[in-house]
Amino acid sequence: MRRDVDRHAERSEQIVQRVLTSTEYQSAHCLLCYVNVRSEVATESLIRAALQTDKQLVVPYCMDDQLRLFHLQARDELAPGAFGIDEPRSTLRDDPTRLVDPAMLELLILPGVAFDANGNRLGNGRGHFDRLLAGTSCHAVKMAICFTCQLFPQIPCEPHDIAMDCVLTESARFDRRK
Repeated sequence: MRRDVDRHAERSEQIVQRVLTSTEYQSAHCLLCYVNVRSEVATESLIRAALQTDKQLVVPYCMDDQLRLFHLQARDELAPGAFGIDEPRSTLRDDPTRLVDPAMLELLILPGVAFDANGNRLGNGRGHFDRLLAGTSCHAVKMAICFTCQLFPQIPCEPHDIAMDCVLTESARFDRRK
């Protein structure tokens, strides 16, 4: 069991390093990064790295079954919330200066359960990210990060599903953009 935890951390860090050195991350001023839960790629070191730059780091949180976007300025602004995911402290959510319009995002770093090389993504079934992207004028690069074991030859998708522009694993990168 300890070995599995170590492998998860090692592979997550490999993926994070690939993100940090990507041209998409390097050029983005305003980026969204999910806060991981359970077996998702761990994003803690990515969040900490982004907070040490002049980038505007945005984290999503769920309220009234909708994703809201919060400008995170320090790691201690997060606390356990819905679905066991760290999210902005409730005392900070009412500050309108901390809410971010999705149109401001230049890069979205997103999780999922499964992906294919065409950028198709199978999420956790609630459709939060798809609704966020479909309901806005967000033109940001959509980057999925996952482990190689989460890649499949083809992912079934519905008309409302939003494909990723690129998928990064610990050992590969797949670009849908030409």
